[in-house]
Amino acid sequence: MATTNDHSFLSEQAPSVAKRIIVCCDGTWQSSVSLDPEKGVPSNVTRLCRVLAKAGTDSTGKVWEQIVYYDAGVGTGGISNFEARRQGGLGIGLLENVMEAYNFVVNNYSPGDELFFFGFSRGAYTTRSTAGLATTIGVIKPWYLSDFIRLYHEYVALKPAKRKPSFADHPSWVEFVKKNPDLLISSNKDVKIKVIGVWDTVGALGVPDMGHWFKLNNSDWREKYEFHDVEINNRVENAYQALALDEQRSAFSPSVWKLTPENTRTNLCQCWFPGAHINIGGGSSSNAGPNPTGDREQLASISYAWMLDCIRPHLALDSETYNKQFEAFEELAHKKDAVTAKTKEGWFTWAWNKVAGASEIVLPDGYALGKIDDSHTFLYDVMGKPQPRTPGGYHDSTKGEFTTERVHPSVHIRQVATTPKNGEKYEKYQPIAMAGWERILEKYVGGDGAEKTGWQWVKWNKGKTKKERFIWEFRIGEMWRENSAEYRLIKNSWAGTEVWNDVRKGWGEVVA
Repeated sequence: MATTNDHSFLSEQAPSVAKRIIVCCDGTWQSSVSLDPEKGVPSNVTRLCRVLAKAGTDSTGKVWEQIVYYDAGVGTGGISNFEARRQGGLGIGLLENVMEAYNFVVNNYSPGDELFFFGFSRGAYTTRSTAGLATTIGVIKPWYLSDFIRLYHEYVALKPAKRKPSFADHPSWVEFVKKNPDLLISSNKDVKIKVIGVWDTVGALGVPDMGHWFKLNNSDWREKYEFHDVEINNRVENAYQALALDEQRSAFSPSVWKLTPENTRTNLCQCWFPGAHINIGGGSSSNAGPNPTGDREQLASISYAWMLDCIRPHLALDSETYNKQFEAFEELAHKKDAVTAKTKEGWFTWAWNKVAGASEIVLPDGYALGKIDDSHTFLYDVMGKPQPRTPGGYHDSTKGEFTTERVHPSVHIRQVATTPKNGEKYEKYQPIAMAGWERILEKYVGGDGAEKTGWQWVKWNKGKTKKERFIWEFRIGEMWRENSAEYRLIKNSWAGTEVWNDVRKGWGEVVA
């Protein structure tokens, strides 16, 4: 009798090749695989997934396979608009997303593999939670997943007063670990998290309260997630976060990482960029369709390029995809015809934004000059008062906490480019979050012990006698000049100009 099975050969188990396991979680209402053209605008998370090579080398020449997992944001899929907003507003599905991401890690991980986590908005919270789970309990073997999920559900269902702060200390889990000494592929101490890279993590545990005319208290929903470990411990080698300088929605307060002196391992950098939340993470629906009203992802391309340069020592990029992406980005620095906001938003929203003072000023061409989304629209005016962000104000230095914040030079470039010189009808860019700050040239001691100079943003006291806060400007520097994504964008608009040469001279770089 004929058979469809070949019994002459059996595939045998072989030693695993070295892998870089890359977990990418998108923001609320964002999906790179949506058939809805307004939801399918690629975010920076999607762009990153698509640009990664299938394999890459490390500094020793060792080849690593690169395996990518992508998870669409909460509130996506074939659901109604109401259901999408309900899920997005309450964070419904977030816990499941964490489980799915951890499940992927467990099913693909072998001892010695490197883990990478990337996310935007609530997806950033998801990846931070998943990384926290790996550094808390380690990576378990696949056949224990059902038991883990059962015990995790038991833990989550407990009232906060009866729940241990960490799942690792949950009595049922502790007992299960004792009974199963072969539970782990790698312990939490052996797990190697190479990079966590996020764009604008927002909200209290991903589920903020909202409202000032009426109050929407989401504390009950937050209780479901407050046990997640989203901070950075010393098993994370590198952590990068791009932050939105112009986001004002109180419900979108940033979740800024804080390190303590005990963590001497993690290389942390959190950088402020011009733009609202969606301008930093990308994927705005205002950039969808044949007549987009947004900035066509021009601002998002800057924070994307920054992240790529940060991770280039650790992950390999596919050169063809990279070039295609940046050819498109280079076109974004130049204006194209756009329809009016009325056509896209509807008359009521447009009229309200006019009353609320939303700007329709047309900016000059160039890098860092894309339109900033007015995030505080009518709906959010109803839901909560504007709350400007406070760079440098998200940690307690008296406790030794530090955040390693930086201000990206695109902030200064945007200010210079929008300063009217010949009676133009645009206003100088003045982010409300930086009101009262001044950019100065300051001295510092370099790693070689020599005194050097660099750009610093300072918020003075009233008498301008003392620095209340200061943040160094991010130095792009000489990093792989011909291979830097940041330089590629800048070269398109600013290379050789006085403003860019001044930025470089301030850092002591030789300008030909």
